[in-house]
Amino acid sequence: MNVITIIKDWMYALMRTIDNGSFFIKPQKWVYFLYGILAFVFPIFVTIKIFDKGDVYLRYSEIFWTKFVAIIAIVLFVVYMYLIAYLVFLFWKSRIDNIDAHVKVGDNIVAMPLFAHLIKSIGECFGVYIGLLPPVGGALFYVFTLLTGEMDFYHDWHFIGYLLLWALMSFLCVLVAWFIVFFFRFCSERITVLAQIANDVRDLGDIHRAAVMPEEENQ
Repeated sequence: MNVITIIKDWMYALMRTIDNGSFFIKPQKWVYFLYGILAFVFPIFVTIKIFDKGDVYLRYSEIFWTKFVAIIAIVLFVVYMYLIAYLVFLFWKSRIDNIDAHVKVGDNIVAMPLFAHLIKSIGECFGVYIGLLPPVGGALFYVFTLLTGEMDFYHDWHFIGYLLLWALMSFLCVLVAWFIVFFFRFCSERITVLAQIANDVRDLGDIHRAAVMPEEENQ
């Protein structure tokens, strides 16, 4: 077997993977897995920054109780960030399995459903972050000020204002998260509809040809 034959075989194999769609499906699954791993980058970055600025947090106040509560709140928030990162990892892992329900190796139309699936998944991931991370962070900050009385928490009914501010922020985060998921889903479905129309037209063409062929043979 000479070099030319090897190159031709390799080229034919490459073209087969492009034609049957596996050239696009498998790499997108790898990208989803990479997205799941990258979810841990932000909490790791925050953890490193906390260790680098450890003295700042310890010197936040001369009161031992305030230091203790601040450290507990920071630790809980970091743990929660890792929990969110793990949930995002599980989300992308589920989306890897979900790809096969939208497009399969051998389908004629592959790129459009894959792109639609990617858009929908990115929107859902952003929605998870925005809807879950800021409200819990705000709740931890509120509990910290509740227990320590920092920032004039109990002066002139500030604790009610902080509570209302946290409730408003949480509501806006959930609302924005819902809108992001809805908007990305809307864009995804528009692309999916185009792919579905193309598939339906192709199926109708196959049915029409199958119905016409016996008549042509009889003639």
